[in-house]
Amino acid sequence: MAKSGRTTGFTTGTIASINTSVNVQYQKSCGSGKKFTVGYTNQVVINSSTFSAGGDSGSLIVTNNGQHNPVALLFAGSSNTTIGNPIGEVLTKLGTALGRTFSFGGGGGAPTPKGHQAGDREPFIPGLESVMPQLPQQAADRVSAVLKNHRANLMFQPGVMGVGVGLGRTDNEASIVVYVNKDSAAKPFLPDNLEGIPVTVILTDQFIAR
Repeated sequence: MAKSGRTTGFTTGTIASINTSVNVQYQKSCGSGKKFTVGYTNQVVINSSTFSAGGDSGSLIVTNNGQHNPVALLFAGSSNTTIGNPIGEVLTKLGTALGRTFSFGGGGGAPTPKGHQAGDREPFIPGLESVMPQLPQQAADRVSAVLKNHRANLMFQPGVMGVGVGLGRTDNEASIVVYVNKDSAAKPFLPDNLEGIPVTVILTDQFIAR
């Protein structure tokens, strides 16, 4: 993935998870005031300590190739993660608000991934094959189904800020990725696997709006 932002300029990174539920911290005023948390679903998380920083919010995340297909709109992150809203969702909400249809390049975005219908919420434009080639679509679909059964319970665990679908420990393996606040006093109880799907834990600091 690649982006060009106000604070960090042009940077690249790799996707850690898709179809991710996250809790993001905001403040009433810019950098001050009462803190509050907003939950989001179906987000894209990039794992990198240099991909973005405060002030990069609004940057368009694209594939790091000759096509530069739009993937997500950057809006939050931590010291080693960046969170983006899938571009298909962004265009849909924008079109609804303004009463018209939007697309990139006039072509309606990239093609719908195999096995999915246009308008499906997961994965996202431009498709899993383009942005996570190491993760087969069938494996991701299986993990998404298992995650659906356990998402609420995982998010309820103390210190858990996000859960999604990402790469496993071996090639072509998918896993449930759990983002845990390393500064949380209470530690979650997380299994090694759920219904045979491995659970990968990523320690990070608080997700905050950028």
